[in-house]
Amino acid sequence: KTQVQSDVGGTAGFSWRRVILIYHTRFGDVVSSSGIRKVKEIETALRRLPGWRALCSEVPATERPLCESGDSIVASLYGSELNLRDGAEAQGVRSNISFDGRGSEHVIPLDILLSHTAKTSESTLKRWLPVGGGLWACRSTFAFYLPAAVAAERWLPLIRDEVEVFFNKRREEEPAISLDVFLSADNAGSLRLRQLGVAMQGELAKLAM
Repeated sequence: KTQVQSDVGGTAGFSWRRVILIYHTRFGDVVSSSGIRKVKEIETALRRLPGWRALCSEVPATERPLCESGDSIVASLYGSELNLRDGAEAQGVRSNISFDGRGSEHVIPLDILLSHTAKTSESTLKRWLPVGGGLWACRSTFAFYLPAAVAAERWLPLIRDEVEVFFNKRREEEPAISLDVFLSADNAGSLRLRQLGVAMQGELAKLAM
């Protein structure tokens, strides 16, 4: 399913480009241990696409986590452990977690992550979950802050020739797949994604995201 977003501006010489993914299931909850594991598999595969890695490398280091880890439950749930800095343990620090979605196991139980986020950053939870906090869908956003010339030349090939192809291949190889994915991309024109026969507009109203 595909929706086209409008251009997102940046400072002179740079432009933002976003990929937004909405995961939805008609059976059970996406936001469950098994559901989020499937989401992680998809997002890991996307980050490994050659064009994705190449474009993300063009993003300034300060903004690069937005295309490497994204704004995603996966990034927070599957963080990876880093080495402690010198003297950190003496200050009471027992672990150093990077919330990058690259860990192999949960760094925090899912229910505790959701409860903590609801208390400390309600706006984050609203970006991740449908209105009302339902667990049957979730949203991830990846953002690329690119030099304007790079965005103009290489953004569309990434979306059409790699991201779309990835999802189309996934659907062909797993026709009975239970996790549906809605793709939205900035400045992508008319996309050709054949993921579902249901119009994105109709589904968005139901998703209320």
